[in-house]
Amino acid sequence: MNLQTMKIGPRLGLGFGIVLALCMVLGWVGYSGLAKQGAHLEAIGGNILPSIKQLGDLQTTLSAYRRWSLRAVYSNTDEARSSSVAQMNEARELLRTRSATYRKDMLLTGTPEEPLYATYESMMEKYFQLDQQRMLPALANGARGRGEAEAVLVADSLASFNAALKALDELTAYNVKIANETVASAHATHARSVTLLATSAIAALVLGMLAAFLITRSITSPLRQAVGAANAIAAGDLSVRIEPKGRDEAAELMSSMKSMSGVISSLIAAQTEMSRQHTAGAIDHKIPTDQFPGAFHEAAELINEVVAAHIAVKFRVVEVIGAYAKGDLTVRMDRLPGKKGDVTAAVDAVQASLANIIGQIKEATDSINTAAKEI
Repeated sequence: MNLQTMKIGPRLGLGFGIVLALCMVLGWVGYSGLAKQGAHLEAIGGNILPSIKQLGDLQTTLSAYRRWSLRAVYSNTDEARSSSVAQMNEARELLRTRSATYRKDMLLTGTPEEPLYATYESMMEKYFQLDQQRMLPALANGARGRGEAEAVLVADSLASFNAALKALDELTAYNVKIANETVASAHATHARSVTLLATSAIAALVLGMLAAFLITRSITSPLRQAVGAANAIAAGDLSVRIEPKGRDEAAELMSSMKSMSGVISSLIAAQTEMSRQHTAGAIDHKIPTDQFPGAFHEAAELINEVVAAHIAVKFRVVEVIGAYAKGDLTVRMDRLPGKKGDVTAAVDAVQASLANIIGQIKEATDSINTAAKEI
């Protein structure tokens, strides 16, 4: 792009536009990095940490259910056994409610977490079914069914409990792994964002400085040429080369200065031609004023008027001296102002000298005539 083909206003607008675009790029880079880090934080705070907490609550509730099961089996009184069974039922319902909440609000479908959670739910329901179908009916028989209930508790029920607890541990480990990966990704995103932002800032600084340099040079370089040309013309050097480049204001200034230099050169050439013509005797030669505009036209007319005035004085001197040559000493030179008064004084001196000579000649003639009559 040739900046000289643009006006200074659009050129400065281009510079500000580049700076604004670079600022927008920096803003976008910063925003993009913050948005990615925000997404990581949202994943950690919005799902992973609540999931880990909920899984911990599930483990706690499941363990509480197991404790109440043990108490129900090993209680020595029917009242204590009934109370433990009631606590078992309450823990079971709470566990199912919390499990349903986890599946609805926290489970990440389509991920390895989904089959793990399905395993947990399957083992939990199997655990509950064993208790409800075998252990609790055995406990309903009192001391006679305690042995059967204990057999269920330490065999099949324990295996299902351990399988459900293991599934919860694996779910917790999976979420911890996801949390660690998300934190590591957040750190990596932060590092990339810092690097990208720093790189973008350096690039923006370099591009901004380059744009400022090019735009400034495109403005100041023609202006320096214009100043140099103006100084040369002011010093009387009209031979300086003025070459406008581009279509901006500086080029228009150079073009105007070139035209001005041409007009001044033409006026000087016209003055030189007048001097040559007058030297050759063509004292009626004048500068053609219609070739010059404005103040140059007035200057040319003024030069013509001054030259004409001096010529008029010369012709008047010739006229007066011519009258004196014819013996008419009554003609007097015009009273000229200023230094021109010296011309008036010189002509007056000629007139006085001629008058004196004529008077002396007249006196001598009269003396000769008188002497001739006496003889």
